[in-house]
Amino acid sequence: MPTLAKQSRLHDDFARLADTGPDTLNRLRAEAMRRFSDQGFPTTKDEPWRFTNLRRLTQVDWTRADRPEQATLDQLKATVDHYALQDEAATTLVFVNGVLQEDLSRRALPDGVALLSLQEAAAQDWFEAAFTVAEDAVVSRLPDLNSAMAEAATVLVVAPDTQLTNPLEIIHLSCGLSAERAVFPRTLVLARRHAQATVLETFIGAGSEAYWQNSVTQLHLEDGAHVTHYLAELGTEQAFHTHATFADLARDGRLVSENMLLGADLARNDIHVNLNGPGAEAHINGLFLGHARQHLDNHIIVRHNQPHGSSFQNFRGILDDQAHGVFAGRIYVAEDAQKTDSAQSNRNLLLSDDARIDTQPKLEIYADDVKCAHGATTGQLNQDALFYLQSRGMAPEAARNFLIYAFAHELIEKLAIRELRDHLEAVLVERFGQDGAIDVEA
Repeated sequence: MPTLAKQSRLHDDFARLADTGPDTLNRLRAEAMRRFSDQGFPTTKDEPWRFTNLRRLTQVDWTRADRPEQATLDQLKATVDHYALQDEAATTLVFVNGVLQEDLSRRALPDGVALLSLQEAAAQDWFEAAFTVAEDAVVSRLPDLNSAMAEAATVLVVAPDTQLTNPLEIIHLSCGLSAERAVFPRTLVLARRHAQATVLETFIGAGSEAYWQNSVTQLHLEDGAHVTHYLAELGTEQAFHTHATFADLARDGRLVSENMLLGADLARNDIHVNLNGPGAEAHINGLFLGHARQHLDNHIIVRHNQPHGSSFQNFRGILDDQAHGVFAGRIYVAEDAQKTDSAQSNRNLLLSDDARIDTQPKLEIYADDVKCAHGATTGQLNQDALFYLQSRGMAPEAARNFLIYAFAHELIEKLAIRELRDHLEAVLVERFGQDGAIDVEA
């Protein structure tokens, strides 16, 4: 397994960052860097990474991205406005190269929500437990590298019984980068008892140089808390993006996780959900759209640790050209997690003979009173359906476009944020439409 020997510049960056925070944060950073240095990057010899080769990423001697200059920031407003929610009531926090930019953000936080800096959060008595990634949850040490290298973080604390009606939006923008620059975004959401919130994280890039975003999101839901989390990976197609989401749900907690992988040359999305209280519920959905030579990987682990829990996974992929998609979903049901209800579905559509999908749905069940199911399908456009549509007067290109959109529409129509629906529909038109647009009004 590659060590950090080639990453000498990251070692230097860490040395400059190591003692800049409170004692607790410094200690956690040092421990995380030691774990990453000992184990290094994952390889295809590691089972969770069998289908995702990071060789091109590990051959680069990365260094942490610089803080953006004001001249660069002045050029970014149009880019941010293009992706930001248009609802003026929404809170938008914009991080450029990992640093919060006040002049690009809308900081009117709703009542009941506190935004803490990483240094402020480190002074709280709950910080160490919330910031530390559980040893049995990781499938690589990339989250540890994030813990060691993150200079700033979005730490949102939602007070008990707070019910937010508008999303909390976080835009992570990498820009103005020379080659071989890495960014380490970190988000931590603590939803207190019976709080309800929606968090949208959008990852974008500007410029033509390759960059690496290695990001982590942590969601802690106390009893009865409900959180909807959107992950929109829209980076440039020269980018590498590795992301890990860790969610811990207490009694009657409810998580809705919506994941969209569209950008990056290589994107890896790890989702780890622990249902730690009776009655906890998780809905995890995803759509990945790949073309050219993109590699898009979703790896999901849901652990049912208490009884009466439920989880449902629904992922769909559309791949064209020489794109490669991966779906690996695992449902773990502990011995004490009786009355578990869990289902997992992965459906994939290949539009060319060179596109490829590797899918691995898994069940690991140690309880006897459960209802669990999983399934995966992969195919091309249904020729009978194409013939039927053409027999009803639809042109061949229009029939093809209609079926592609119909395949993705089941997931798109459930997204509550209109701007995300519009963006996904635009990507479908741009990437997969032939000789005319897909009719999104059909």
